[in-house]
Amino acid sequence: MERYRKEGKTYCIDLSFQDFGQLYDNRDPAPFIERDLDQEFVRYLMMAMAEIPEKAPKKIVLKGPTSSQGEKAQKEFIEALHRYFEHEIRALDNEIKELLRLGRTSFLFGISFLIICLVLAIKVIGEDGSLIHKIFREGLVIMGWVALWKPINIILYEWWPHLSKRKTFQYLSKIKIEFR
Repeated sequence: MERYRKEGKTYCIDLSFQDFGQLYDNRDPAPFIERDLDQEFVRYLMMAMAEIPEKAPKKIVLKGPTSSQGEKAQKEFIEALHRYFEHEIRALDNEIKELLRLGRTSFLFGISFLIICLVLAIKVIGEDGSLIHKIFREGLVIMGWVALWKPINIILYEWWPHLSKRKTFQYLSKIKIEFR
């Protein structure tokens, strides 16, 4: 049995609530449309997005009260949810830029340090020498390469998970939301 109900080919992320206040962060005093979403609600959406096949169509189905304020509150919530994830995209883009900037800067320092270590190993310690000289020479070479570990890790691996998260935020910034 699947965890998420399907309507045709569309997966439904079903949630029940008693009033709209439950969907927003209670610590944020701003009006609904400008308030942050409840972090447990956001965490649940992110978990659902990770569990449902990526290419499958999805929608959020919210089951809650229908009052005279219902239709207005529903429109405000839809706009608030979409704005929240648009903001998260911008924040994540800044994080990715900063991470890649750090990777480039660290790489320049790392490559400079490697060059210094290699020059010291070859020119100062030299090819010949005692066992202690050979140990220091090899230590310098290893130290130089280790200095490149973090920048290479950033450039090759650390920013990729952010792209996946960004894709999820993009989907949620436009996701269809139904109220029942």
